[in-house]
Amino acid sequence: MSVVTALDPRVPLTTRPMRDGERDGINYHFLTEEEFTKLENQNALKESGTYKNFHYGALKPSASSFTAIYDDAATARSEEGKILSGATKAVNKLQSTILKRGPDGHWNLEVAGGLQDGQLLLLWNENKLGYQLVNTIRPLQKYDGIIAIDGQSVAGRNITDALDLLRNAGDMVEVTILLRDGVTNHASLDEFVRPSPTDSDELKHVKEDVRRDIYHSTVPYTTRAPREGETNGVDYNFVTRDAFEKMIQAGEIFEYGERDGIYYGTRRVTIETQNEAGTIAAQRKSKFRQSQAHRNANPTTSAPKKLVVKHAGGVQALGATLVETSNGVFVSAVQSQSPASAAGLSAGMQILAVDGHDVSHSTLDVVRQRLDQLHDQFDLIVRFNPRAFSLASEALIKQVGKDTVNTVILDRNGSNGWGLHLTGGVEEGELVHLDQLGDVNYVAVSGRDLEAGDAIIAIDGVTVAGSSLTHVANLLRDHEHDVELTVIYNQDITSLKLVDFFHAADPRNKVLSALRDDVREATYRSTVPYTTRAPREGEADGVQYHFINREQFKQMQRDGRFIEWGERNGVLYGTATTAATASNAKGPARSMSKVRRAVAAKEGTAELVQTVLLARDESGNWGFELAGGIEAGRLLTVVNVSKPRQLAYMRPMKEGDHLLAINGVSVAGAPLSFAQGLLEVEGKDVELTLLSADAKQGDLRKVFDASNQNPDEELRLLQADVRADIYEHRVPYTTRVPREGEMDGVDYHFVSRETFMDMKTKGLFLESGELNGVLYGTSMVGNSRNKQRFSRMRHHSTMRRSTRPRRITIECGADEPFGLEISEDHAAGGTVVVGVAEHGAAERAGVRPGMHIVKVAGKDFSSRPVDEVAEALHDARQANGRVELVTRYIPSVRDAKRTLSSSSDYVPPSRLASSSGVVFDEREEEIPPLPAAAEPSTCTRVHLWSTPRSHSTALMYSFAQRTDTRVFDEPAYGHWLKKHPDAKRPYRDQVVAEQETDVDALVANVLRGPVDANVAFYKHIAKHFEGLPDDLLDEGVHVILVRNPVQVLNSWREQAEPSIDELAYLDALRIFSKLRQRGRKAIVVDADQLRVRPDLVLSELCRSIGIEFQKNMLQWPEGPKKYDGCWAPVWYKSVHRSTGFNASEETPRALPAEFHSLVEDCFAVYTTLQRHALGGQLSNSILAAQTVSDHGIQMPVLPDARNASILASINGVLTPRAFAAVSAFDSAVQGGDAVWEGLRVYNGRIFNLDKHLDRLVDSAKAMGFADIPTREAITQEVVRTLAANNMRDGVHIRLTLSRGLKTTSSMNPRFNVYGSTLIVLPEWKPVEGVATYDNSTGVRLITASQRRNPPQCLDSKIHHCNLINNILPKIQANSAGAADAIMLDVDGFVCETNATNIFAIKNKVVYTPAADFCLPGTTRATTIYICQKLGLTVQERRVTLSELHAADEVFTTGTMGELTPVFEIDGRSICTGAGPITRQIQQEFRAMTKELGAPLPDF
Repeated sequence: MSVVTALDPRVPLTTRPMRDGERDGINYHFLTEEEFTKLENQNALKESGTYKNFHYGALKPSASSFTAIYDDAATARSEEGKILSGATKAVNKLQSTILKRGPDGHWNLEVAGGLQDGQLLLLWNENKLGYQLVNTIRPLQKYDGIIAIDGQSVAGRNITDALDLLRNAGDMVEVTILLRDGVTNHASLDEFVRPSPTDSDELKHVKEDVRRDIYHSTVPYTTRAPREGETNGVDYNFVTRDAFEKMIQAGEIFEYGERDGIYYGTRRVTIETQNEAGTIAAQRKSKFRQSQAHRNANPTTSAPKKLVVKHAGGVQALGATLVETSNGVFVSAVQSQSPASAAGLSAGMQILAVDGHDVSHSTLDVVRQRLDQLHDQFDLIVRFNPRAFSLASEALIKQVGKDTVNTVILDRNGSNGWGLHLTGGVEEGELVHLDQLGDVNYVAVSGRDLEAGDAIIAIDGVTVAGSSLTHVANLLRDHEHDVELTVIYNQDITSLKLVDFFHAADPRNKVLSALRDDVREATYRSTVPYTTRAPREGEADGVQYHFINREQFKQMQRDGRFIEWGERNGVLYGTATTAATASNAKGPARSMSKVRRAVAAKEGTAELVQTVLLARDESGNWGFELAGGIEAGRLLTVVNVSKPRQLAYMRPMKEGDHLLAINGVSVAGAPLSFAQGLLEVEGKDVELTLLSADAKQGDLRKVFDASNQNPDEELRLLQADVRADIYEHRVPYTTRVPREGEMDGVDYHFVSRETFMDMKTKGLFLESGELNGVLYGTSMVGNSRNKQRFSRMRHHSTMRRSTRPRRITIECGADEPFGLEISEDHAAGGTVVVGVAEHGAAERAGVRPGMHIVKVAGKDFSSRPVDEVAEALHDARQANGRVELVTRYIPSVRDAKRTLSSSSDYVPPSRLASSSGVVFDEREEEIPPLPAAAEPSTCTRVHLWSTPRSHSTALMYSFAQRTDTRVFDEPAYGHWLKKHPDAKRPYRDQVVAEQETDVDALVANVLRGPVDANVAFYKHIAKHFEGLPDDLLDEGVHVILVRNPVQVLNSWREQAEPSIDELAYLDALRIFSKLRQRGRKAIVVDADQLRVRPDLVLSELCRSIGIEFQKNMLQWPEGPKKYDGCWAPVWYKSVHRSTGFNASEETPRALPAEFHSLVEDCFAVYTTLQRHALGGQLSNSILAAQTVSDHGIQMPVLPDARNASILASINGVLTPRAFAAVSAFDSAVQGGDAVWEGLRVYNGRIFNLDKHLDRLVDSAKAMGFADIPTREAITQEVVRTLAANNMRDGVHIRLTLSRGLKTTSSMNPRFNVYGSTLIVLPEWKPVEGVATYDNSTGVRLITASQRRNPPQCLDSKIHHCNLINNILPKIQANSAGAADAIMLDVDGFVCETNATNIFAIKNKVVYTPAADFCLPGTTRATTIYICQKLGLTVQERRVTLSELHAADEVFTTGTMGELTPVFEIDGRSICTGAGPITRQIQQEFRAMTKELGAPLPDF
């Protein structure tokens, strides 16, 4: 007998001794002379030779990954514990194993250990090592460790977690195994995880998996004090230092460490410690995480899957191009409408097995031979392995000739430049290529000199094919001297578009094929891909993926917006032709991206607006001058251009171009001096946004000319920038009177109408207009405000990005601080500079407020919290008094920037002098700065109509944190108080005095007046709508906020006497109804759902409004706000103590009895509105489990959309679906104490109605119902319900009769004194629909482990609603991917499935289980009648499971699905589709449904 030993065909063989540092099985397989000779004799070597008297060779990649080379004597030696010379000692080596389910659906695995035992998960039975399909090194052995299952780490999880993953897997599963050759014991986790200097990289990854799993499953311990918001036993177990040290001494700590004098550690997890209250919150189950060990062992591979290929004619007719790499055989291309395409084969898939034979390491010839031997139908096991597949392109590029791909080495020229003008890049969907050539200093050229149109594919060997233009420019800028460029000549490129390279399918063009792979890799690195799957834990939309729904993805496909796309496990993935880079995903507010997308779709955009990256020349000048400006009535214009150093551009800057923005700061309508001042303070380089002179928009008056009343998107953005800049830099004129607090010459120039018209006649206004009889205008003369504002047009630029990163070095004296104030910013996704000390080290270095800190001392801190950034700054200052930063401006935080003075009261000087450089702002909160004033037509107005005490103020605070929003606190309160003089409020007089009480003025000046923000948020109490015009509902967006009246009453009664009018539920319902009547969208928010998942509900709310969700909406500063109403001290005490939505459970409180009737009155209205809320009928637990994505709240999808608006009958009351419910005291709820029937309606007839009613009544009698409606009454209600829904065909009815309401919760029928409850639930449900069965192809069945109830326990002839005996088998069927499960009786004979009766046909004899243990179905009886009519022999008897396995045909019967063929039972193939006899019976049944049944009247 031979021993099967792991010999990897990819590792060469040798008979020489092993040298220092070499590892057996890694560098070579070290064999004896005898072993090598044996392999030669077995013809197992692909090649062999001799060098210095030692043999060398390479194995053939065979159908098996293993070669047997040892005999019985060798086996005896191994059993004695001696390692054989030449045997692979794979201790602690990772491999991938693919297992398949056995015939019984089981994996045949026995596993022991797990976190609960403090041990590694191990294979524990040498006779149960699974059905192994593919192994990458050797077959499994006892004591091997299970590290990951389908990529999900289980290295440090409980054994139940691993079993759950296996139970829910498909037919096959990929298991990452830690091979532990020579180890014959358990692996204690605490010993195993300890690092060792001899650990391999693989073993380090495994230990990291164990460590992370334990940290995810347990609550760590610490000796520090809890921080704000942390909960003991949830975030950490907070213990004293003495207690921690005692735990260490007692050996209770699994792993621990010390940082800044604070201990951190993780306790050992055992069965005993898990039961200690308050010690470990390990019961909170975390989600599975991706295994690092699996990811490194199997880089970027997918789980294996089985494809069924149907074709004849060998490999040539398959329609797939195969290539061989060092990693195996891969599919490189698939022909459309070929057998390979129909089976689901696609490029990038590795072929692992062909019809059950392992070919994972076989040659291309072997795979082709196996495919040529197969005909008709066969199975392929495949998986995606893009990293290995990319080696194919590497092989191709090695064959590219020097005449096509060229290498050029350049040095900087006399002007310290490269002489290269570049264009293209992923932003434009093109390769980066040469636009113009200047003074190029060649060092070496392997071919010809560079020419315009040559494409750059690599810089110093780093691929840039598919990179952004900015990335290439930065790489060139960072080289001080020589740089090597790899280029493809222009004559060899038919198109510079990236999409052309992705679709260059000709494999003979090896240049394009290799370049395509480079483009693919670079594009994936520099862009954010799209997917239709839901975000996983820790993933952020726009960073890891753009998460969109399937319909949006398909539309993008149809629009040709994808370079490449594909489908994996039912999920679509794709890369867009132009996409936001991952580094920019946390940059500008995402609402701007909509503008960019809209403009980018227009032709010619790239020629008009562009971004130029410019560097100072040797003299420190920019190489151009400016003219024009607001004082000249013109856009700023570029003049006297004298060889500027342009680092990157879409086209060169030229005379006459108009300057729109400097580093994102808009100067479109700014004075000349303002722009010159910005350029003076910039560092070595600057980003300019330019409008081409060809746009012919230099005159500011022309920008607002009457001929531009319907501007295109580009001109509209330019108008918005110019208008906003003018308002920032010039004080506008108006004819209205000053309001309280306004100052002439500061807020407006207040002039008479005559003066205004005189100025207009003289042409002094750039723009003027009239609003509500008041004139407004902006002149070219007036006081300067000199404010900076972020440019809209910069986002319109063809480079479309936030400001590029810049390096800054801060140096300070011995006792000098850096002088920085930093803070976390949600919009930036990290830490930003919010203040700098005047004349301090940071300011001298060029640090400015609004900068996002990307790197500190070369390390990435772009998304790190402020404490870690502060610590890094502190360490750098302590070390050498200097630090190098990489920063970028973030537009969303630039408006918040400010400069600090070391003597200012703004921040105490002692704080500025802190060694950490962090300053905490302790001032009273300021209202955030707002964007420039928005025109009434462009401002999004959001009206919140709330019931009181419903978290409306918290929602207002949330919107106030947005960078584009201004909030208004109950602006109609004064108007309402004036209409209700009897309403008692302690602040009445102050509100009436401060607010507009005239309804016309309120609407014109406040609710419809100018707003200095893009979004205006008006918080109202619903009752304040009284007296306001209904046409207000035709404008803006209206949100209704409601809360459970029990919670509202408990809060309200502390301040005022409650009543139906004060609680405003009826007012909220009136607003809701009026909106629906006017065809307007009414957005409803449930306050309790908002409290449980504020991020998800706010994201969905913003999506419904049409604005982008901003993460800073989730938190606000504690304390009063300047935009609070004067009633805040009375009502806002609790919200002033908050800093966000409180997701914790509210304190239970008793509701006084006198309020019960008021709760009932309000509850009906609350229920009506809540049914329409975002997230509607989802439970809080389901809502809490969802992740935030662009899809918003994920609502269930109905199998048939028509059923969303059906009417159901409940005890004779026709009820809309949203309100179709029975009481919690109904017997059906209390104990499943009800009977039911399923009916079908065909072509205006109810089929078998009498038989169904007979069984319903018989079942009710058997259960002793006291109140049973007559058959006529039931029929009448069924017909009435169908008529109300206009249903005549393709309908299924669920008819339920319960024992009725109880007087108290109990199973005792004596408490049923109200009479029975009849429910008629009709649904549109075609016979072969989503919710039924496939009656053409058929279904797969398994056998359930549960037995059918015998009559002595519960007679199956009673058609009752207590269906747990049926539901449990259905769960098993779902888990196994089957339609239903066959149920056996207590003696092991077949009864029926969990939902249907079952028939079998053998030798033209039809047999079905006798109705002893099963329900005698009406469709079953009809089928028996049809068989007899057709002259078929029918046997009703006991049927064994093996008879079903061996049957010629099997089908099931039921009212919902009719007759459904079965093609597989327990893995045994029965029949493909419906057999001939089954089809004959189906045809007869369908004919009967067309003619028979109780006819419906006309309606």
